[in-house]
Amino acid sequence: MDLFAACAIRTHFADLPDPRVDRPKRHTLLDIVAIALRAVIGGAESWIEVERFGCAKRGWLGTFLAPPHCNRSHDRTNGRAALHLVSAWATTNHLVLGQVAVDDHANEIVAIPALLDTLALEGCVFTIDAMGCYTEIANYVMALKDNH
Repeated sequence: MDLFAACAIRTHFADLPDPRVDRPKRHTLLDIVAIALRAVIGGAESWIEVERFGCAKRGWLGTFLAPPHCNRSHDRTNGRAALHLVSAWATTNHLVLGQVAVDDHANEIVAIPALLDTLALEGCVFTIDAMGCYTEIANYVMALKDNH
């Protein structure tokens, strides 16, 4: 797609509110929309495939967008390790309902209850992996595997 078409996408989505939290953003929202639209037109069916498309087409995208970055949460230049997140995922809707960062010297056992407290789970069915099978976390009715 040429520069003219890229500008049309920018014009069409110019008033789209950015729902992301304020933190260093490596892409503008309009660049993400432009990359996602092109990736979906090219057959991408998930955000992972959109990212792969963006990385594979970096040179071409860079001719009319701000240079795209392959999404990584680490910053080796400044000595920052990768961000470790616990996420609540709505399988049916393919949507992240919430995320909590795991502290540097902690693990998911601390972050899971904090995430669960932010969600309205009354009357809902949810699953959790084996990491969540601790009395501090399992204050809910859950189905467990035989080994738990």
